[in-house]
Amino acid sequence: MRIAVLISYKMEKGAVKKSPKKYEPPSDTSSDDENGVLRGPLILGKMIADSVQRKREGQPADYNAIVEQLSAGDIKPVIMGRWLKALRLCVSHFTKECDTLVGATFNLPWASQEAELVNDYVSYVTDLVSAQTSYLKSCLHMLVKHFHKISNDYVYLNVHQCMKTVCELVPNSLAMLMSMLSELFPFKYRPSSQQEVYVKNLFIVTDYVPSLRDAILHLIVSQMIKIDVEIPHLEEEEDSGSDDDTAHSNEAMFHCETEPSSPNSSLNSALSPYHYPSQPMLNEMADKLDVMMIAVYEYLHRVTHTGANGTINKETLVEIFHVLLHIFESCILSTYQSSHVQFLLFQLSSHDQMLQQLFLDFLWNKFVNVSVPVILRQTSVAYIASYVARALFVPASTVKASLSTLARWTHEYISSCSSDKLKPEYCLHAPFFSACQAAFYMFVFRHQELLELECGLEFLQRLNFERIVLCPLNPLKMCLISIAEMFASVTNQLELVYCYTILEQNKRLLLLVSQTSEPLIGSTGSVTSNHPLDVFFPFDPYLLRRSGKFIIKPLYRFWSSPTEDKQVDIVEEVMPYSNMQSSPGFGSTPDNSNILMQQKR
Repeated sequence: MRIAVLISYKMEKGAVKKSPKKYEPPSDTSSDDENGVLRGPLILGKMIADSVQRKREGQPADYNAIVEQLSAGDIKPVIMGRWLKALRLCVSHFTKECDTLVGATFNLPWASQEAELVNDYVSYVTDLVSAQTSYLKSCLHMLVKHFHKISNDYVYLNVHQCMKTVCELVPNSLAMLMSMLSELFPFKYRPSSQQEVYVKNLFIVTDYVPSLRDAILHLIVSQMIKIDVEIPHLEEEEDSGSDDDTAHSNEAMFHCETEPSSPNSSLNSALSPYHYPSQPMLNEMADKLDVMMIAVYEYLHRVTHTGANGTINKETLVEIFHVLLHIFESCILSTYQSSHVQFLLFQLSSHDQMLQQLFLDFLWNKFVNVSVPVILRQTSVAYIASYVARALFVPASTVKASLSTLARWTHEYISSCSSDKLKPEYCLHAPFFSACQAAFYMFVFRHQELLELECGLEFLQRLNFERIVLCPLNPLKMCLISIAEMFASVTNQLELVYCYTILEQNKRLLLLVSQTSEPLIGSTGSVTSNHPLDVFFPFDPYLLRRSGKFIIKPLYRFWSSPTEDKQVDIVEEVMPYSNMQSSPGFGSTPDNSNILMQQKR
């Protein structure tokens, strides 16, 4: 469609008089000035204002013609610039009945134009929202929608320039902007490229509107959580498709956990991690989360490191960590089967031991608070166990303090129970069983380092695992069988406690339960599994390929056998009686005889 002049004026004796007839569009846009049309912003602005007035009087033809012309898809930049200069002069006339005209200007392809035209558009928009705040929401909607489009940096830079100017000029724009950013966040099933572009642009917003940083981080993390919880389900569906019988088997299934360098990984091919390739993940949801996690990791590094040498700004680091900790409490801790998003705290806390202790203290306070729901208490102690076990940066002194605190709590719990309550009923003692499993898990992963400490064996003996294991509550019965068996193996070698008799009794009881329909442990605490704990280990292996470079190599601990020079497979058992994601077991039994003999001497 050609750019047409829809209302024409004749110049007679220096006065502007309205033509009594309809003017036809000129045959060529180059003849605009020759016909006296669009000769200047004042003339065209007067023309627009008159058409708006006539629309109010019931004569919308000229107004509709202007809207149609502004909506033309092939409008040339020079003509667009003339319109914008004229529109600025009459924004005070654009009340609510002019929404179609304003909407047409919001749809103009302005962001990719030359700098002069972009500046004209930004000036028009800021004049409009300053004079008519009723259009602020539509303006912000138009700007945020640009973040859905895959474009170049120049376009995004122009959009941010306009958004920044609007936020500076209109006091109440920030709350509305945050609402719009949340409302227009791409749905979780949108493509990875759109998710990535949107998240990166949100982080740019935080640079010029720092007051929205916390809310934007919360928004991004909450959206990533929605994607994260899809990944285990997709993995289970793929597994069950290959073997329907094992999905419902009463026998344990095992996955191998390998180092990034290992060529023998048997993880599901759609989610195979640790290669750090440039190609996307085969699993669509995992790929979306992967690119979003990279964007967040890069942002956190950018704001917490300063200078060419990347020196950590501790003040900003602590501030950001507190923000993430609040987000963790509000939307991560309570999320069932979150597998990756929590690694944001894992990675950020690696920079400072104070943050590590802050994280552990937060989780411990959650666990010991009896007013917190039981499931959150169990999840909190699972986070403690998984964090301490998996983080290479957590020192042995912290491991020692964590184990000591957990053991002391379990002993106090046993002592506080009256004889009639010392029964292995899961419903009555769920936090106790979770604490025991957490202690066993940390011990198995980090016992080598504890033995290497001065008086390490004496410390382990003071934990008095024997009293915990042999108490009437029988915590080994409630633990994942892989953890119970590895714990039994290690404690047997160190001569801390002999667990195999109890494990055999538990197996016989399980066999007996499987052969009868009647529960054997009472109506309130009947258990049909030898490991009913409905918990998971949140820092189990990180499955995302590209973002794994921020976590795996420098920070993450795999199960390693002291008898080998390199890390080996760790067996991960899937809980057949629970919908929870599989929790890890162990691939080989460590040999502690050398350290044990040295300490006995």
